[in-house]
Amino acid sequence: MSVASPLDPKTRLFRFVSLFDFYEIAGRRRIRLSKFATFEDKNEGVGSILVMQDNTIFRQKYIDRAEIEKEHALTRENHYATCWTTEPDSIAMWSLYSSDKSGIRVSTTAGKLCDALNKCLSQRSWTNHAHEHGTRAPIAWHYQVKPVRYVNYFTLRDVIRERYSKSHNATMEKASADPTYLSDPTKFRADYLEFQANSAANGDGVFLKDAAFSHEREVRGVLYAGVRNDLPHEVWLKRNNPLQNLFESAQAGELEDYIFAEIPHDFIDSICFDPRMPQYKQDILTNLLPTQGYTVEHSKAFGYALAQESFASNYDGLSE
Repeated sequence: MSVASPLDPKTRLFRFVSLFDFYEIAGRRRIRLSKFATFEDKNEGVGSILVMQDNTIFRQKYIDRAEIEKEHALTRENHYATCWTTEPDSIAMWSLYSSDKSGIRVSTTAGKLCDALNKCLSQRSWTNHAHEHGTRAPIAWHYQVKPVRYVNYFTLRDVIRERYSKSHNATMEKASADPTYLSDPTKFRADYLEFQANSAANGDGVFLKDAAFSHEREVRGVLYAGVRNDLPHEVWLKRNNPLQNLFESAQAGELEDYIFAEIPHDFIDSICFDPRMPQYKQDILTNLLPTQGYTVEHSKAFGYALAQESFASNYDGLSE
């Protein structure tokens, strides 16, 4: 287990890719990370808004609609992701990401993905630009690899609203009935800490996703990005505010839509051709693409169950 991931390093992860992406991985030895703003799902990042709305410290900034939309746009501009799954034989995934029946499934492990993102973070770290104030140089400051938590955004929004409404009313009632309630640390403070500890939108919002995508069983690697700001390094060293950093959120268009993380030759453990792909096409791809050295697996998706496994039974004494 890594600080950046709760997964066992040996956890197998799978990604369904096009021929172009496979060549990027196997030929050029790098994986693509896409900025949230490039995703077709325009709701990517809404989870971050809900997490902030369920935080008593930051909540007030996320009440006004214009401010909410502004913060959501910044979330989409300042996070990159590489998306994987724990489900190797999903018909839905093959259908979505191999619509022409020529896709390839690759596998790696959570540990190898963490290593790749950690190296990418080191290469793009804000510390590399500590003395370059005002340059707006692109930077990265953190990464995580975690399973996605699927939620209904509207239901979660309503749960948060109800939580705060009940808490507000309860606080007013207790304060009216007991003049010492707000000042006594064993009363209001104790209730406040319990309330905050039981947040409905706990965790990192970039790992919350619309429940409509739950079939993906996604594990995503996220790189947290930004740009070098105007704060001089020597001023930063003397700062009184621990939240004052040498970087800030990038505005629309400042960061590239795609970046790449270098990977070693053994990053991929196995490959699997789309099970609907004719054998002659598999043979052609095997000759054209850098598939040497990889274990070739076969997916049961789209297969005939009666041919894959025996359904015969002699539980009633009859012979198979």
